[in-house]
Amino acid sequence: MTSAELVLPAEIYPYSVVLQDLPVVLREFGQNIGIRVEISATVKGSVRGRLPRLPAKEFLDYLCHVYGLESYFDGYTLYISSSSEGATRVFPLGKFRSDQLTENLLKMSITDSRFPLRFGPDGRSAIVSGPPRYIALVEQTLASLTRPESIPLLPVEQPKKIVIYRGANMSVVEFGSGDKTN
Repeated sequence: MTSAELVLPAEIYPYSVVLQDLPVVLREFGQNIGIRVEISATVKGSVRGRLPRLPAKEFLDYLCHVYGLESYFDGYTLYISSSSEGATRVFPLGKFRSDQLTENLLKMSITDSRFPLRFGPDGRSAIVSGPPRYIALVEQTLASLTRPESIPLLPVEQPKKIVIYRGANMSVVEFGSGDKTN
């Protein structure tokens, strides 16, 4: 299984700190390497002293290991949460087969080898373990697969006119006629 790949520079990531809050270190990490980082409110702690000189990926892995964190990259944002937030959820597959869910997760680069997807003995349920964002994406993917296709989308009716209020002034914009009334 593959996930959205977090491509980081191979060079040493030089970062010096005397005493700094862990979330600040993680935010600056993201800012320095040019990726968006979302940090859970449960991520706490202070970074003290000398940090090892490591390439960016190993630096992130080091912080996660030392401070009990999990990271998950969805292709756009790096999510960092406390390992204690990790969970296991069981999702019924309904009329879908396990290989259909796996195929869709692979196509969308949601899977991550650190958080394997398992299936119940009857193949009718998916067992998902990992950080909150990973579980949420699996759940959203499954919900999109099980959405009834028979429900037609209702057409959105375009307004004929819009009334705009600016203080004591009022403007009416009518669509299709090109007229504007004050």
